[in-house]
Amino acid sequence: MADVTGDLWRAVTGRAGGRAPENVRDAVDRLEQAGASKKDLAQFKKDLAAALGVTVRQVQRMTTRTGSETRSDKRHAGRIREFVQKDSRVRAAAGSQRRKSRMRNKGAKLKIKGRQGPKVGKSWPTRDRLVELDLDPYEMEALLDAWENGDDDTALETLQDALEDEGYPPNWSWEDGAAVEFLGLSYD
Repeated sequence: MADVTGDLWRAVTGRAGGRAPENVRDAVDRLEQAGASKKDLAQFKKDLAAALGVTVRQVQRMTTRTGSETRSDKRHAGRIREFVQKDSRVRAAAGSQRRKSRMRNKGAKLKIKGRQGPKVGKSWPTRDRLVELDLDPYEMEALLDAWENGDDDTALETLQDALEDEGYPPNWSWEDGAAVEFLGLSYD
């Protein structure tokens, strides 16, 4: 499972969240769309500057739309991407709050479609499969809390525990390109 962050991001946020932000401009735009105050935005930029070891003014330049300020953005691209994708404020602003609330209160159906299978030593016998299981509200709350705090490993462990409870091996994993989704539960 190479892109856990991207898979979980798309699964939790759904279509409204799209993909994870790649740079400072994307993160600031999402925070602004979510209604973050100027004080919150300033604190976000201050925290990012501290994480990168640059000045707040340099981070401010990274948010501008002109091409000449992208030099610093490119130099710190990997650390910026990691920071904005793990930041709890950006994750809380991503996707629909209504969707997250529904998943916390009612649970969700996990659907993984694509090449997947158990890892056994160095062997990984994958094939096209469809995994569907219902996650109760407690599992979804634990998963969402871990994800919003930027802890993808704990969120993935929660997902693995749910798969194990349904009889899947403890080392179940999927390849890049597999569609991981949380769908609403249908009560027939």
